[in-house]
Amino acid sequence: MRHRLWIIGLALMALLCTCRTLEAQSISANATQLYYLTEESTYGEGCLPPCACPWFPSIAIDGTFELTRTATTPLGTEYKVSNVNWLVTNYDGSTLTVTGSGEYSINTWSLLPTHRMRLKLSFDGGAAQLFDSGTMQWDDNFPRIDIDMAVNDFFCYDQVIGVRALPVNNSDIRRYTLTDSAYQFGCLPPCLCPISITGLNGTFGLVRLTERDGVTTYGVVRIAWTIGGPATTPADAEPMRVRGRGIYRTQDDEHRIWLHATVGDTPEDEFDSEWMTRENDTSTIDIAAADNDFYCFNRVFLIHAVTPTLSAGR
Repeated sequence: MRHRLWIIGLALMALLCTCRTLEAQSISANATQLYYLTEESTYGEGCLPPCACPWFPSIAIDGTFELTRTATTPLGTEYKVSNVNWLVTNYDGSTLTVTGSGEYSINTWSLLPTHRMRLKLSFDGGAAQLFDSGTMQWDDNFPRIDIDMAVNDFFCYDQVIGVRALPVNNSDIRRYTLTDSAYQFGCLPPCLCPISITGLNGTFGLVRLTERDGVTTYGVVRIAWTIGGPATTPADAEPMRVRGRGIYRTQDDEHRIWLHATVGDTPEDEFDSEWMTRENDTSTIDIAAADNDFYCFNRVFLIHAVTPTLSAGR
């Protein structure tokens, strides 16, 4: 009798673990799902016990990332985290861009399932730091992700990111098309080297993320642009691809865009518009973003983008 109960118990445990594994596989193999950080996400820096220096939380951390299922084993499911595209807003109004990649895993072969996230993140283009959650209890709520990561094992002086993330529905991505846009390469005042201006074509999407104190934040996703082409470049010049993502913000009659983009074969770089005046209607975006503060030698995206429809979205 005891032997039968033991076998039944093992079978039930296997069934429970199988169900959890199937839930954790709700993203198809090798398919990529776009995620966004909800308003419950947090970032802070300072002292945790046993140290006693102050703790400095940020006002917000907003943005998107991509999750791709890479492996399924009897122990659980593994994912690649890519295109981290976050913006930290501090209480003094300053901001920090956060980029990077890493991995996320869910271990379901246990009565107490666990998950773990490890990301190498760069703040404002600085050296990458490893944020690691360690092995944490999983609440069986995938595709939602709720996990905290730290640089120093949540001990003494540390940086901690609380990831509270949900998948983005395709219907929540507002598609924009570039029209009369351009890529500028060369010198701006006070420098005097030549400057070239080439046509810029393509599309991108906006995902509405949060609204706080009159500031609305969007994720810029799926940038697919082309610089030049037969009509705008010499016959021997090849068009260049632009790929990337970013953050777009509006407040009153101003807007600002941060882009992390690769131009052709060059390494990824940050392009920032600073705050500029805007039209109140977000069906059209007119903005310029530069990689050197519009000073001397620069690469500049002169963006004029329109969207045919306005989705209610989130």
